[in-house]
Amino acid sequence: MNWIRVSRIVIVAILVITIFLGYQLKNLQFNYDFESFFPQGDPELEFLIKHRKNFDSDNDFVLLAIQNQQGIFNSEFLKKIDQLTKDFKKLDLVTDVASPTTLKNIIIGPFGPVEVPWLHPYSDTLLVIDSAKIYNEPQLVGSFFSKDAKAITILINHKKYIPVEESYILINSIDNELNKYDFDQLYLAGKIHGQEYYVDLMKREMLLFMTASFLLVLVFLIIAFRSFWGVVAPIIVVNLTVVWVLSFMPLFNRPVDIIAVLLPSILFVVGMSDIVHIFSKYLEEIRTGKEKIEALKVAFKQVGFATLLTSLTTAIGFLTLITSNIEPIKMFGISTAVGVFVAFLLAFSLFPAILTNLPIP
Repeated sequence: MNWIRVSRIVIVAILVITIFLGYQLKNLQFNYDFESFFPQGDPELEFLIKHRKNFDSDNDFVLLAIQNQQGIFNSEFLKKIDQLTKDFKKLDLVTDVASPTTLKNIIIGPFGPVEVPWLHPYSDTLLVIDSAKIYNEPQLVGSFFSKDAKAITILINHKKYIPVEESYILINSIDNELNKYDFDQLYLAGKIHGQEYYVDLMKREMLLFMTASFLLVLVFLIIAFRSFWGVVAPIIVVNLTVVWVLSFMPLFNRPVDIIAVLLPSILFVVGMSDIVHIFSKYLEEIRTGKEKIEALKVAFKQVGFATLLTSLTTAIGFLTLITSNIEPIKMFGISTAVGVFVAFLLAFSLFPAILTNLPIP
């Protein structure tokens, strides 16, 4: 059998698969939903779900605080607030906006109760009277108006249970509207704003863990094998393992959550373990005078079954997590078990194929 030809076919096949899977990474999503970590079937969770059905969600809003150092009872400032409120109401995903310029006070008139605005933003004279009335109402001060009269709050209610993609659209729309005005200071709070920050943090930490794992593995390989291909070939195989496993997640519509962020680091270690066993035995046989193909055959025979058992027991260990009633932990166990076998597959296919086409070290 022409092992050189076979090895090159293996390399090309794995390269094609990697290109296809790598393309899927553009669809990789990050999950912000902490509620997915609630144990399924828990009575407290069932109570929360029932409560929401009766009273609706209390987390679908954006709270915007706008500061004006010269004071909020200024017609120029409040005109901007009034226009900004109207702009927010036009956004697609916004359901309602509560602003100081839209607040109404109910009074009893000659013909019954009527609604009167608390603020008259287009009249400096009336604003003096409005400020006195407002600061005699405890329910308004500390909510829509700051105690020092230098900041106001706008409450933006949006579509319920908004997904990540739409939350990015909405937060960008809000930012675009705010960029039209020159306010002294802005503060944003709410689920979609926190979600954007949290997802960015997850991405940075995932990159940090992968970089740290890569550097540690690189140092280990340099110390252990002290040759160019002895470092590069294992790194290629381990990196492809990570790419393959992360690519499966968008294929099966699974996002990366706070636990799955650790997956690449685990795969670096597991994948490197298989490669070190193969490479060490291969070098040992080469030192006895065997040819490359013969040395690889011996390495497969003596290391392959033991490594398979090691991978199998490791995968079973992670698969025990499927007994958990917390969905992200289940998926982490399944993903890691799949990653262990992907690492084994590439270690015993791509890595020997690379060694077959390299000169004897």
